[in-house]
Amino acid sequence: TVDLNSLKSGDHVDVMVLGDSVERGLLILSLKRANQIKSLTNLSKFFNSEEVITVRPTEANKGWLLVDIDGLKWFIPVSQLTPLHYPRVEGADPSKILEHLESLVWVEFKVRVINVDEAGKKIIFSEKAAIQENREKALGNLKVGDVVTGTVMRFTDYGAFVDIGVHQDGLVHISQLTNKKFVRHPMEIVSVGDVVEVKVMSVDLAKKRI
Repeated sequence: TVDLNSLKSGDHVDVMVLGDSVERGLLILSLKRANQIKSLTNLSKFFNSEEVITVRPTEANKGWLLVDIDGLKWFIPVSQLTPLHYPRVEGADPSKILEHLESLVWVEFKVRVINVDEAGKKIIFSEKAAIQENREKALGNLKVGDVVTGTVMRFTDYGAFVDIGVHQDGLVHISQLTNKKFVRHPMEIVSVGDVVEVKVMSVDLAKKRI
């Protein structure tokens, strides 16, 4: 697409004719609409080719991340996020879900286009679809008993979720964090961002749980 602020006299651009002004002898043109049509065409090609592309969400609500491309807003549904980005919120508290999703605004996402309608009003991106093949291979190579290095990503009251680099975080239950008898919350033992060694206790491919 063309950035209006970067245009110089003499540049060649694609525009859409919106109308004319007979009295003034002028055509009414739109660079923005031409950009939108080109973006829609490209996204339709990505849908057909199943190509993985990079997008950055610009807004969030409790059910979606919104991606603004040339003034058109399209969607990454929460259901299409990978486990690393999915908002695991106890009690499904809407305010905490929104808080988590807002933290993902402007983060780069590798996605595939999984839905395009002809009017371009509802284009849906999927992060899960983009990593599915690599994820299945990585999970297939993971075995019970493996000791791996990971990064603490977030907590619940019952444990800590650790990214072990297989497009899937694993749960370390609070009972498996330490030999201490009384731990009220995982934050007493580890912090977000800590690099830890963990042992794989179980892998459930059907339920996508480690």
